[in-house]
Amino acid sequence: MSETFPMSKTIAIIGAGPVGLAAAAHAIERGLTPLVLERGPSVGHAVRRWAHVPMFSPWAFNIDAAAGRLLADRRWPSPRWHCAPGSHVPWRAR
Repeated sequence: MSETFPMSKTIAIIGAGPVGLAAAAHAIERGLTPLVLERGPSVGHAVRRWAHVPMFSPWAFNIDAAAGRLLADRRWPSPRWHCAPGSHVPWRAR
């Protein structure tokens, strides 16, 4: 979707987890200014509470397309596309 808004608008996004951050990336692509509100003390607070659970799905399943473009524009080094974050072993469907 390439819809842009003629005036600068701010949009409130509730939650700074994966979905909230993806929504913020989509807002940026549409020329909006996201205001991301997180109840916890840091970004991804609820996800961090599950840090003891290992990531098992490949990065390609975990990244939103708009967020990926935003990160790539900033030359952020992403994990290997077909590996789980922190792993060098390719994911295989079972």
